[in-house]
Amino acid sequence: MSHYRLCPLALALVFFTGTMSAPAEAAVVCQKGKKIKIRPAAACKRTETLVADLGVDLSGVWRYREGGALSEGTFVPTFLALNADGTGSLNRRQPATSVLSCTKLRYARGGGVPTLTLQQEHSVSLVGVVTEGSDVLRITDDLGTSVFDRAEQIDPAAECALLTETRRLTDVPVPFSGGGLAFDGTNFVYLNDDFDPVVVNATTGATGSPPTLAGLGRMPYAAEGGDFWGLCGCGGNDVAVRSSVTGTTVDEVRPADFGEPTFLQSLAVPPTGGQLFLLASRGGSAFSARLLLVNTAAEPDTLLTAFDFDAPLGSFAHDGTSLWGLTGRQVVRIDPQTARATGTFLIPDASTDWIAIAAAGGQVFLVGRTSGNEGVIGTFTP
Repeated sequence: MSHYRLCPLALALVFFTGTMSAPAEAAVVCQKGKKIKIRPAAACKRTETLVADLGVDLSGVWRYREGGALSEGTFVPTFLALNADGTGSLNRRQPATSVLSCTKLRYARGGGVPTLTLQQEHSVSLVGVVTEGSDVLRITDDLGTSVFDRAEQIDPAAECALLTETRRLTDVPVPFSGGGLAFDGTNFVYLNDDFDPVVVNATTGATGSPPTLAGLGRMPYAAEGGDFWGLCGCGGNDVAVRSSVTGTTVDEVRPADFGEPTFLQSLAVPPTGGQLFLLASRGGSAFSARLLLVNTAAEPDTLLTAFDFDAPLGSFAHDGTSLWGLTGRQVVRIDPQTARATGTFLIPDASTDWIAIAAAGGQVFLVGRTSGNEGVIGTFTP
């Protein structure tokens, strides 16, 4: 959707509301001669003319109670924060996985008109607003009506934390936009923009001799015992392949053998090896997938556990304790025993297109391309 700017006049109306997060009274704009005053009351004085009825002050924190408005797919609102300067945030949560979505926004409301304009990144929506006193907010959009109550603050459990970038390798090969990132403890291995594997030393950023990977495992996602697990990045994408660095196929895992969805989105391997995590999509208009854990230590491979997991991950990795997934501009920490998120983290550099993730030793590594089309690998701590 196209990017829009909010009208300065509309934003100016927000400045009248003050900075209170506690319940606020209705406010009106009144004029007498050349003087204009904002009165925290429902009416102007007898000698004044009503210029605008601002209604109830909407600035503050609102806790979601019920309803369908402001939902996004399977994510439902948790908290809506509206600051007096026209900025704000909308936090959502996917109940089945506990994955959060935290979006910054700008907003404006019309004087006397029961609407809000919410600008979330690259989209703008107009939503109807009805208040009940100053403590209850009803918002209506094309998905329905949601009810919010005032709150003192956003519940920390519903808030995204922030990753801290501690190191950055620059001038590395630009990554392929749909690939993965494997880390063997010394080097990063991924596909460049020409769909060729590259090796980048994690300490120096120097490039090394690339491996030759088996055709159906040409896109590396994880390392195990000197080999690399990968996907083909092709039409069916229905097989995970363990390839030696000389291109010999060591093992193959097909979700269809276990009666599971076949299109593979990503994969991860614990540092100890012997197991393979797969995210297999069911397909369809809405993202729906299964998180599979396969025992690959012996043949035949066996399915150990499987969970529904409907949060899309472009890439994920295992650090020995948790799974770490990359979804949009956020990183999600997942308990592999329950397939539920235990933390959602915002990536501080939102201007870089982060493409794939690796994890080790309490650190998260992201490969991406900058707005100037340069390759970077960032090291982050949660």
